[in-house]
Amino acid sequence: MAELYAWIGDRDIEAAERFLAAVEVTFDQIRKQSGIGWERPWKHRDLRGLRSWRVEGFPNFLVFYREEDSTIEVYAILRGTRHLERELQRR
Repeated sequence: MAELYAWIGDRDIEAAERFLAAVEVTFDQIRKQSGIGWERPWKHRDLRGLRSWRVEGFPNFLVFYREEDSTIEVYAILRGTRHLERELQRR
């Protein structure tokens, strides 16, 4: 998330601050609504079970997460315009 904050902040520091607040709102949405988002049909087996949900107010950014029994693991936050599966495999 620090990379995205810096990337946005280089262009507009106020937008970067709004982005951080929006990510927190998005995390709350994910935490409160089990199963929200789309479980994508990943080809790579390590990515299976990852869901995605847009960052509130920043529709080009997606949170990728996996729900476990009692926790939610945030795997990545990425711009939706990237080759997502390849980018996620690098993490």
